[in-house]
Amino acid sequence: MKKVEIDYTYTVFCYKTIEVPDDFKFESIDPDDMVDEIEFDAAAIDVTGDDVGAVEYDGIRSVKVDGEWYIN
Repeated sequence: MKKVEIDYTYTVFCYKTIEVPDDFKFESIDPDDMVDEIEFDAAAIDVTGDDVGAVEYDGIRSVKVDGEWYIN
């Protein structure tokens, strides 16, 4: 029996709620800089439970048959 390998992707959209003082204001308008301002620890990022906002199927990236890749 021949095997066909299918490579596909999903995008997982996640969010994290961080508490800051009531008088806190961002100095930057750039999202990367804003995250730095609240000293958000990237190790706190995960893709489970309440952190997952949505999951979307992206599509087929490629198919491999008999050692040959067919790429979208």
